Amino acid sequence: MSELVIKMASEHEREAIYRTRYQVYVNELKQYDSNKLEILKDHLDNFNTYFAAYVKDELAGFVSVTPPTKNLYSLDKYLPRKQWPFLVDSFLFEVRLFTVKKKFRKTDI
Repeated sequence: MSELVIKMASEHEREAIYRTRYQVYVNELKQYDSNKLEILKDHLDNFNTYFAAYVKDELAGFVSVTPPTKNLYSLDKYLPRKQWPFLVDSFLFEVRLFTVKKKFRKTDI
């Protein structure tokens, strides 16, 4: 897929990511309640990094990387840290929200 470009998302590009998150996780998967803004973001978005995949300048998918610098992770919502089966230290990054837009699923992306 020669037109595939992967890059770190800018602030402007993150807005499209938040809208895509809404489409996938609210509209498709029904994991969250709807909202008037039709965006989905959380407190980790204040300091995480998104890597976005584009096909011919169209957002095709993304993944979020949460760094260890704030010592906050999405897993904290689901399981007490003392139950985590791995070490939490200054080297722990969380990779989450691996998302591909519907039209790009089952393609080389």
